[in-house]
Amino acid sequence: MTRPQTITRPTSHVPQSKTFAWRALFLGLFALLSTACRGGSGPADGPRDAPHALCALYARCESTLGRYYSSEAVCQQQIAAALASPDYAARPALAAHAEACIVWAVKAACTELGVDTVTTPCDRMLSLLPDIGESCASRHCAGDAFCLQPTTSMPWRCPICTARKAPGEPCSSSFECASEICDPHTRTCGQLLPLCALCSAHTDCASRLCLASTGTDPCGGTPGSYVRKCAEPLATGAACSGDAACASYLCDSVSKLCVAPGPIGAACRSHASCVSHLCDSVSNECVAGVELGSACVHDWQCAALWRRCRANVCVGRSLPGEPCTWFDDCVQDAQCVDGLCVAANRYLPAALGEPCLGSCLAGAQCLGTCRTAHALGEECLPSGLCVPGTYCETYLVARPVCVSSKAEGAACSSSAECQSLFCTGTAVCGPVDSCVMPGT
Repeated sequence: MTRPQTITRPTSHVPQSKTFAWRALFLGLFALLSTACRGGSGPADGPRDAPHALCALYARCESTLGRYYSSEAVCQQQIAAALASPDYAARPALAAHAEACIVWAVKAACTELGVDTVTTPCDRMLSLLPDIGESCASRHCAGDAFCLQPTTSMPWRCPICTARKAPGEPCSSSFECASEICDPHTRTCGQLLPLCALCSAHTDCASRLCLASTGTDPCGGTPGSYVRKCAEPLATGAACSGDAACASYLCDSVSKLCVAPGPIGAACRSHASCVSHLCDSVSNECVAGVELGSACVHDWQCAALWRRCRANVCVGRSLPGEPCTWFDDCVQDAQCVDGLCVAANRYLPAALGEPCLGSCLAGAQCLGTCRTAHALGEECLPSGLCVPGTYCETYLVARPVCVSSKAEGAACSSSAECQSLFCTGTAVCGPVDSCVMPGT
């Protein structure tokens, strides 16, 4: 099979790295100039230009991370189609998110892609989760915001995405607080504790480290007393009791000292033990990553983020029309369906029977292809999706099943249970369109 070209290559004599650099610079200057010319207002250019900036980043990183989309052109087409769709276009913050995505994408390093614990500006642009100030009904919120539910004092307030609260503000759970601490006595958000303060968990401390005293640490104390205090992560060579105590997150089990990740050939016990982030589980030695086309046994041996070990060879993700085994064998614009990568747009809901990458139109669920949601009385896990007029009951039942949505006045614990999709602060289903947004 002849493979389509994966990215649009420069045809001039200018080196590819310089071409990408000039293109990134141009996109960044264009975004800044267009924003300046509009004075921060006027027609939104971000949603039009962001796909070019983001897809140029994916193309630039292909040589080190592996193939992500079939081609740069397909990437641009799919993301542009998503941002122009009604669900995205209706988002008030779309233009701001798109312009932030452009600024980030033209400067981002390839190592910033694919980090599960980091939400990038482009992730926020492509998310349909509601932003701060928008109604969140039964959904999560974008970024670090949380969905503030109605309370007994404000039973008719709509659930709304809210910024996490500062120390001293009232709270009902630690999830509401930026510090992740809600004092159970004062019911207010607490401060993260300073060094040497008494603590009970790592999350109590600004340093994110709560340790029992060793007798030699700066906070003093008696070894074996079980008194725990907030501490700084320990430097390489310092005595330690576990990985969490070390700045490197590596405490040698024999010497009980913090150690640095080892070079190729060094002894290791986990991928984190190695500078290469690859520890061979057979030899227990740090190894280098396997390049594209080279022999391998496991996925983790392949050096690039978006490469896989298939038939004992490191390969890039498969293109539409090529064979696949797992959902992540295919490029971003395809889904693995019955052993074959099939083209799909992960950012747009697919219709019943179409390949999908996460979402389907109302009444369907994504299981490789869009299939009919579970009907009344049917078991509803693992998807949890039931047909309109029903919801998946999981509380105190032996077998989670789709049950009828609750009428106005019925007891509820979440808005998803109600016909109105609104469970009031007094824990009863409210009428349809009865909740009140703040400021109205």
